[in-house]
Amino acid sequence: MNRVDLLLRIVALAFLFCAMAPIQVSGEEYTCEVMSLEGSAVLTKGGITQSLKVGDLLKAGDTVEVRSGYLDLAYDTEWKNVTRILGKSKVKIRSIYPTQIGMERGGILAKLRRLPKGSTFEVQTPTATAAVRGSEYFTEHREGVTRVMNFSPSPVMVFGAAGSGKPGDRTVVEESKKTEVSGADGLPKPPEKLSGEEVRAVRVQSESVDAAVEQCLKEGRVGKTQEIDRVEYDLLRKELDLAKFDMSKIEDNVERLTAMAAEKARQLSRLAEEKRKKGNA
Repeated sequence: MNRVDLLLRIVALAFLFCAMAPIQVSGEEYTCEVMSLEGSAVLTKGGITQSLKVGDLLKAGDTVEVRSGYLDLAYDTEWKNVTRILGKSKVKIRSIYPTQIGMERGGILAKLRRLPKGSTFEVQTPTATAAVRGSEYFTEHREGVTRVMNFSPSPVMVFGAAGSGKPGDRTVVEESKKTEVSGADGLPKPPEKLSGEEVRAVRVQSESVDAAVEQCLKEGRVGKTQEIDRVEYDLLRKELDLAKFDMSKIEDNVERLTAMAAEKARQLSRLAEEKRKKGNA
């Protein structure tokens, strides 16, 4: 593909994206939704604390405390990406996409069936950061110790809070393995195999999350947050940064962008046809 053809395709794609998405959603405008709640949980923002209920929307900067039971948060309209925050946990939502959750104390089970392309998911504690691109893993922080357990084939990267980011400061936790970080200056321990008791305890929570998702689907409930496709478009557009015309990135991603735009156009066409049929009925 020569440079002229590439530029023409970029301009055409830019117009197509503008037509399909006249309003650009920024990362700070994304939300997550209380999918299910058992027990008691409160939201604190702007110095005001209020009780949470199913259907409430949360944004970056919100602090959540689960006083008893558990709270399930969904990050997309189809319930594909869900976190369960256990009782006696306190977390702050630092960013929705890419997802960053700061956990002061407690436990979080992340079930990420379809994390948007280009995004990541991190749970940050006072002693460690556990980061993935798609996984099912459990993170807890209690009494100055962070423990991370991986329950899926996707590896989990664990960094100590004081680490420099060098390879020696991180640990890759594979499926059915765990690690822990003690103290603010500690580094992750070499991964070990999960015990049967740990597997059973987290499996109970995992199956409960699956049941909650199935209930939402059975009821025909659609999430109030953003579609995964919408997030992928936003992240890719930001990555390409068309205004700067970074040709190396554009050349690497133009085929992917074209395919995504074509799929979105087909979706819009189907919606228009369904609307037309309803109007003629």
